[in-house]
Amino acid sequence: MNYFKWLFRTLLIAAVLSGAGIGAALAAETRFFSELNDIPVMPGLYELSDETVVFDKPEGRIVQSSAVAEKLQAAEIVNFYLDILPRLGWVRQHGGPGAASFTRQGEKLVLLLELRAGLNIVHFNLSPNP
Repeated sequence: MNYFKWLFRTLLIAAVLSGAGIGAALAAETRFFSELNDIPVMPGLYELSDETVVFDKPEGRIVQSSAVAEKLQAAEIVNFYLDILPRLGWVRQHGGPGAASFTRQGEKLVLLLELRAGLNIVHFNLSPNP
């Protein structure tokens, strides 16, 4: 991603988080996924960077990232992203108790939750939107 696009998205996210009443302090502490640098990592989630897969194609990027929650419930995770992603320009398409789908500017983002060894794992799958 070029520098100016990254800078614009970072400033937009900071403005949205500040304007949403979350506060400038939280916006400054917000973490983002290493390869999905405009998708915030929910507080209480920890990125599983060794499970990240990235493909760049002429049609767009494909990114698969995952995060684990030690203490968060699946509903808390889904509700967080159902709330925050539309503020960042993502439009919800559909979803269920353990999944949600969004589109934005030619990309599709799918969130899937999995229970693994008693821990909630959330998978983020980004692909070009046909």
